[in-house]
Amino acid sequence: MLCRVLTVAALVLTVTLGWLLEFKWLVVRQVTCYLEDQSPCSTKLTAALSPYSGLPLFSPELKSFNQQLPTRTQGYRLLRQSQTWFGQLTFVFAAKPPLVSLANPGTQDWLLITDDGTFISQTNQPPAGTTKVTYAASYQPQAANLPLPLTAFIAALVNQLHLKGVPVATMQIFHDQVIAGSLPDQKTALFSAAQPVSRQVASLQLILTKATMDPNLPVIDVRYEKPVLRAAIPGQTSLSIESNH
Repeated sequence: MLCRVLTVAALVLTVTLGWLLEFKWLVVRQVTCYLEDQSPCSTKLTAALSPYSGLPLFSPELKSFNQQLPTRTQGYRLLRQSQTWFGQLTFVFAAKPPLVSLANPGTQDWLLITDDGTFISQTNQPPAGTTKVTYAASYQPQAANLPLPLTAFIAALVNQLHLKGVPVATMQIFHDQVIAGSLPDQKTALFSAAQPVSRQVASLQLILTKATMDPNLPVIDVRYEKPVLRAAIPGQTSLSIESNH
């Protein structure tokens, strides 16, 4: 008897849910977006959320959109997301702080970039706590904007170094997408934008924590599968990568 009741109840529930979906009761009807100070989201951020409208609630499509949300809302961090049975979807975001201050060629300004490589603003003074990135004398780009993959690489590199507890206050970009970063104790690390960030950061961390370094070889070149210790940056007469901006 109990099994029959449960079977009937399950059938009724299935039919009811099917009816609700058929007549679009269980779909996203309204998408609301706020920033953490309760101000409305920008037009760009609101537009990035508009594809949610009309999606069935509790569906694989909605789950897929949620997984893609970080790439759709770069420059922002999701604080809260909620939904109701009546189809209202609410998002609350916080603007990400700048992580990198990138020198703007030909000016005294700096471009502020978040950990996901998003340009957020321009300033004449790098904010405290950001990593200053300048250009070597041998590499002076004409355009203010670097290629997006290189900008994204620098942001990811600085972010992973921070997460691993490796402080890098300044960096310089050389030819062939080679990037030098200043380390404590007058050491320098060389990175390549053509190689995976995670592998290079892991190699650097291993050397800094496990290896006994020769003071005459202060440059740690992690561009290769097997890192190389060097006396100087190849093609440079000085180890200094202080800002020339």
